[in-house]
Amino acid sequence: QTDLTGFLRDKLLVDKTIKNIQKN
Repeated sequence: QTDLTGFLRDKLLVDKTIKNIQKN
């Protein structure tokens, strides 16, 4: 569960970063 949570957290962080990059 911890690995899955960390994976999902990293995915959300990556998606947020990509959105921020595309916005700028």
